[in-house]
Amino acid sequence: MFSIDDDTVCDSNNQDLRVESVEVFRDIRRNGKEFDWRGKKIKNRYYAEILKILHFKKANNVHGCADEMSFKMTDDGYLRLHQVWFCKSKLCPLCAWRRSMKFSYQNAEILSEAIKQEPKARFLFLTLTVKNVFDGEELDKTLKEMTKGFARLMKYKKVSKNLIGFLR
Repeated sequence: MFSIDDDTVCDSNNQDLRVESVEVFRDIRRNGKEFDWRGKKIKNRYYAEILKILHFKKANNVHGCADEMSFKMTDDGYLRLHQVWFCKSKLCPLCAWRRSMKFSYQNAEILSEAIKQEPKARFLFLTLTVKNVFDGEELDKTLKEMTKGFARLMKYKKVSKNLIGFLR
């Protein structure tokens, strides 16, 4: 059982149970830093209210995102998220946070494997920019041009010859 409210806990049948005191959940990483579930959930509720005002169908899904979470204790004494329902909205603070953690983990795994395979390889950080775009049609056109330009860059002989891979 888990609740974002301080005095209400829901059981498995979604029955409200009033309790005198609820232990505040704290999720601490192995490095000692605390995950800010509460702050993300507060932002999630704000986002859900905006969706409700704008009459979006997904407002209820976003509002219920990560309402109930269950954790299991690992062998080394840490809690691991076992079961939860996320709304998967790209603008939901909880889902965006989880997605960014997933992508950073995957990128770290990819980079460590690249270092194992090519220990003498060097990394290059490249930033390509364009002027600001102000409307949707122009944005679509600009993104397509940027994608084509990046593909052309990768086809240059000097680039493709010396390239192991890239993250975009």
